[in-house]
Amino acid sequence: VNQFFESNGVPYHVFEKWYKKKYQSPNVVECVVKGAPEAPNVNQANAKQVTSTASVSPVEDAVVVKYVNIGLSNGMKIEHHNLSYSSLQSFISKLQALCLA
Repeated sequence: VNQFFESNGVPYHVFEKWYKKKYQSPNVVECVVKGAPEAPNVNQANAKQVTSTASVSPVEDAVVVKYVNIGLSNGMKIEHHNLSYSSLQSFISKLQALCLA
């Protein structure tokens, strides 16, 4: 392997550094949301769906997700930066529709 890279003008240590950086294990960070409502039971959820509106409070938009990177099994990569809470919800709903299609 080392000989192959050297014959093509790429030092193996440069390739190894790039490979480790590119294909490192995913960095998943646990997230805790302060002030999040508790999960409602089914009856409350149905009542809220009827009376809910699409308004977003300014506090929700103050939360910013700096970076989202999703790698799919077919090789497609999806990246988004600086998503507010409402734009993150929109992004996830679009992904759900894509996955169900």
